[in-house]
Amino acid sequence: DSQSWVDATVAQQGRVDILVFNTGGPKPGNLAELTEQDFMTAWQALMMPYVRLVKAAVPHMKGKGRIVALMSKSVKEPIDGLLLSNAVRSAIHAVQKSLSLQYSGITFNTVCPGMTDTRRLTELAGARGDADMVKQDWAKQMPLGRLIRPEEVGALVAFLCGEQAAAITGQAILIDGGGARGY
Repeated sequence: DSQSWVDATVAQQGRVDILVFNTGGPKPGNLAELTEQDFMTAWQALMMPYVRLVKAAVPHMKGKGRIVALMSKSVKEPIDGLLLSNAVRSAIHAVQKSLSLQYSGITFNTVCPGMTDTRRLTELAGARGDADMVKQDWAKQMPLGRLIRPEEVGALVAFLCGEQAAAITGQAILIDGGGARGY
């Protein structure tokens, strides 16, 4: 559980410096396809692990630390067919933003990747047809001309966890190859 993990880290390291939160996505679907239980399951699977980890870690950051939540571009721009992900990931960012106002010295940022070449994206592509063909079509629609690479997302997370990002907090940062249509 979250508290045991944090306690073990503190026992070994003396404190928690960085917490990077990431979890798989909830069930895809639109309102008519989803049940009330689907909404509850998504909340329990995404929001509550985040809350437990942050509540356990913050006291051990001693006023200095980094918390990065890996979410999705859906925090900034909803994705059709991913209602649960859109809702819960946006709610997690709202908590990140709120906590950034409460804890001086600890930064709380949300990384919002667009179409990143991961197993999850392959699963979503497979639900729409031949996964490789669908991913190729998606890549062609990106201004970048390709999918985001996981290591590019990792580099952004590493930057946000470093000293050079000490003045960045409460932000939802897109890394989507120009795919978002909004500002």
